[in-house]
Amino acid sequence: AEVSKSYRASIVATCHQYNATGVSNETVSACKAKGGCNNDWVLSLDLINDDPNGTKGLTLEQVTETFESFYQGTSEKPGLCD
Repeated sequence: AEVSKSYRASIVATCHQYNATGVSNETVSACKAKGGCNNDWVLSLDLINDDPNGTKGLTLEQVTETFESFYQGTSEKPGLCD
């Protein structure tokens, strides 16, 4: 199954959750095209930190948990991978 779109949507959703509203699918695609961005959790955190409106001082653990809630879903809502 093609999952890159749901992974990228999860990155954007995670960034927006932390006020990094400048992050778009295009932003993520450009980062992926440059290479060195295989870890979506780290990429999400980097994009949040790079966005002027992004919440600062987050831990990788916080961002990972948020990413996974979007990707895998929660008991309240289905994930983007479904």
